[in-house]
Amino acid sequence: LSDVTIVANFTLTAEWADGSLIGWNTVYWSGCFASVAVWVLASVLGLPSLLTRMVSHRLLVMLGEYSMNIYILAEPIRSLSMNEADAFKLYSAILVISIATADILERPWQNWLRRYTDTKQ
Repeated sequence: LSDVTIVANFTLTAEWADGSLIGWNTVYWSGCFASVAVWVLASVLGLPSLLTRMVSHRLLVMLGEYSMNIYILAEPIRSLSMNEADAFKLYSAILVISIATADILERPWQNWLRRYTDTKQ
């Protein structure tokens, strides 16, 4: 149901010219709320959904777990790189350092904090 709602929303609010999509009109932004609400409700209730399965992919979940570290560390790492490194090396370094800081520093700290707060409750 939620997949059908989202696809219908995209289709009905799209602007077409000469058989090709040129964008979405302002109705999209007001109509989008209903389809997102249906998708969230279906996800919370545990109903199967193609969109939920795609978003729950292991690679996307991992990227979501590391996204804050990537966001926080990207600019300092970029500004600390003395020479103008090529984009692949720079983004690889950002990704590796972000994952390392999340796994080595952040996750153990979160686990300790969880255990500490559990003993205080």
